[in-house]
Amino acid sequence: MPFELRLRRNLDYHEGTPEPKYFFVFELELGEVVGRPVSSRLPVFWRPNDTPHPLLKEIYWVDIAGVRVEKGNLAALEKAVPQAVQGLLDFGTIPYYYISLPGGERLPVFLKEGKLRLREPSLEGQDIAQLWQRLGDRLLQQKKVRAKEEVEVSLLLWKELKVYPTAFVFVDGQVFIPIFWHGKEELNYDLIGQPPRFLPLERAFQLRREVAQDLVAKGQLPSVYELRMEQVPDGVWEGLRKKARPTDRVLSYEEKGDRKEIPIYEVEGEVFAARRMSRLGLLFAPNMDELAQRVSADLARRGHIPSASLLSVERSKK
Repeated sequence: MPFELRLRRNLDYHEGTPEPKYFFVFELELGEVVGRPVSSRLPVFWRPNDTPHPLLKEIYWVDIAGVRVEKGNLAALEKAVPQAVQGLLDFGTIPYYYISLPGGERLPVFLKEGKLRLREPSLEGQDIAQLWQRLGDRLLQQKKVRAKEEVEVSLLLWKELKVYPTAFVFVDGQVFIPIFWHGKEELNYDLIGQPPRFLPLERAFQLRREVAQDLVAKGQLPSVYELRMEQVPDGVWEGLRKKARPTDRVLSYEEKGDRKEIPIYEVEGEVFAARRMSRLGLLFAPNMDELAQRVSADLARRGHIPSASLLSVERSKK
């Protein structure tokens, strides 16, 4: 995939600011994935070399798919960037997603012939939900993960070759819809073949309801309350909490002799429980009694309580 880099100065850059000093502008030919060249703009950052060195007085670097490439001058960096981009290639294209596993391993996911494909292990799926399910099942069988929620998806935006992590995932059964964190409390609802949809974090609960209603209408979900929000990072949860109202009620249960409490919140006419396992998950219901049933079933399925009836709604004692 040969391409020509063009250097552009960032007119908004001022020394001492975190803004990039330059941009590398180029076009990527991605074959059948996109029927036209994709214009990319790669931020180029600069800093003085803080370590005394007779020749290396400054550092230039770019981030390419989460990997920093550093050089001592722009000419060397300009030569290194095409090599780094070339290293991303497989199936005649660059990754659409990355899948992260516990321990830091990262697997590139490629869109080829209308399917998502993993290079190693060799797996494919019609969409990210099917691929995630298949990979999660394999990793569970190999005892490499304790739960599928440990398998995380991130998005590579081709226009800047930047990787964006998951803000949360809409999950139920075979449904798996990652919503990506775009920074500055902005979400990216990205579906293959459709323009990305950016929206503020404060609309996350509205988005969940919208997606759930669409799945119900398609017969893929029996109820809007089945759709959970999983893999919620702490930073995203802090933003979500601003839209929710905490109640004085909790879901209480015993685990290994200890009393556990799961807080209950209200938002836009619904109640939800903030259940924390390996990552935070939000479960929804129209009222607290039904919420208790849903969370009980979830905990029983995960082996945290022996029966789905051993959970109650109580006032918080903490």
